[in-house]
Amino acid sequence: MALAAFFAPGAQPAQAQTTTVWSATLTVQQVTSGQLGCTIAIPGKECSSTSILTDDDFTYGAVDYEAQAVLLIGSTLYLTLSKAIPTDLSLDVGGTPFPVASATIANSGRGAQWSNSGLSWSVGDTVSLSLTVPSNPTVSLSASPSTVDEGSPVTITATLSEALSSRVTIPLVITDGSAEAGDHGALRSITISAGETAGTGTIATRHDADTRDETFTVSLGTVPPELVAGSPSSVEITIRDDDVRVPSVPRIPIDEDQQLPAHQRGPYCYVGAGNSDTEYVRYPDGRIVETERQSDAIRSMFACD
Repeated sequence: MALAAFFAPGAQPAQAQTTTVWSATLTVQQVTSGQLGCTIAIPGKECSSTSILTDDDFTYGAVDYEAQAVLLIGSTLYLTLSKAIPTDLSLDVGGTPFPVASATIANSGRGAQWSNSGLSWSVGDTVSLSLTVPSNPTVSLSASPSTVDEGSPVTITATLSEALSSRVTIPLVITDGSAEAGDHGALRSITISAGETAGTGTIATRHDADTRDETFTVSLGTVPPELVAGSPSSVEITIRDDDVRVPSVPRIPIDEDQQLPAHQRGPYCYVGAGNSDTEYVRYPDGRIVETERQSDAIRSMFACD
């Protein structure tokens, strides 16, 4: 019979993050004198009976398993499965974890036993059982600021859900939206030091002649096997253009010798260039008009505040 040993004084604390691969409730049976629990070896005490063990099978790592015995003999806890027990699992009994890695393995790897478990059962007791596996920490991304002025840097932060015991490098992928490669710098990875939960990297942005905002996205690449991608796994960055923008107004084109209508004459100030022969001016009433290009000297004298 597969059995294994655990010493209560050396019990390991439960993992901060775990995934449950199997859970069931055991109604404790008197199997034989001094043996409590369930086993396929004794008719009427089988773990396959749902009135004794509410669930006796599970799948882990694409392998099907069946719980064949869960016994408490004295203070020693025994677990037997139909196949070799994965050593990364932990048997949780009523909230107390018993890692398979600390057990004595028997029956060609199918059984585990933990001595001096500190457990005490009586016939008819209901005991919650589960097999868990540690969950890999997650890594997620954030950006500050997510909207950055053209020419200013943006900081990308990679955050772990829990610290690792060794340094880890997080690969990144930058994908352009309306931005182009020349609009920003590169950032291929972020390194997070051992014992830390975050690391940062900087992406520069550059001035260009475009008068529109531009976007690009920073995403997690293929994360290391000790991590899983968290949320958010990508962040979109907007580069806010700081060039002078000519407001969208009805164009009133004029020829080289054409004069502005009388109602459009009067004090004005220079807003910005139109095409090669025209420019935009603003009048006191707020109207913006496209007119013939003036000299640089005139434009400097009448530049809008």
